[in-house]
Amino acid sequence: PSFGGVFASFPITFLSLLAVAYRSRTLAYFEEQALGVIPNTVSIVGYVLAVHTLYPILGLLWGTVAAYAVFAVLALTIGSWSLRRIRRVHDGIAPESQVQAAFQEPE
Repeated sequence: PSFGGVFASFPITFLSLLAVAYRSRTLAYFEEQALGVIPNTVSIVGYVLAVHTLYPILGLLWGTVAAYAVFAVLALTIGSWSLRRIRRVHDGIAPESQVQAAFQEPE
């Protein structure tokens, strides 16, 4: 039951970002932003679990510092992995097309 609250927040965490991206940018931009939802959620869940575990042990100040450290390690590791994966996909796309997709107004 205590983990239910962590995972219940998943759909709403990035919904506002995706809604804005979908309405104000191109489909390619929206898809690129959507690729980050799962990795970012893993980092957030890691932070929440670290807070849940470390606050009772270390207290508010050091528990927060340690939880941020856990989040940073997860976010940097997952972000690095995601960035390499995205770069492999984008290697076949001309840089001009990438810039155009990012700034093109929606139809």
